[in-house]
Amino acid sequence: MNEPIAAPDAPEEALRDTERRYRDLVEGAHNVVLRVSDQGVLSFVNRTFETVVGWPAHDWLGRPLLDLVHAAHEQTRADEQHDRQCRLDDEE
Repeated sequence: MNEPIAAPDAPEEALRDTERRYRDLVEGAHNVVLRVSDQGVLSFVNRTFETVVGWPAHDWLGRPLLDLVHAAHEQTRADEQHDRQCRLDDEE
């Protein structure tokens, strides 16, 4: 009966604190964190995304995840082809 009455703003303050901690965790992660919609579209990427993939995040938001997978695969193939050509040039 003598329980303290919570301030009306307590739930909102707790929610803001939780959101802040979540944002800090996601943005400070050393791994890529992304969110994909039910339709397979990228709706969020963290800062590490740009560092890892080398492309600006704003270029990818709103695009299908499969576009990213395809682009990364194409870049890997181009890098491999370049490496093969360099080895051939070194052998000559």
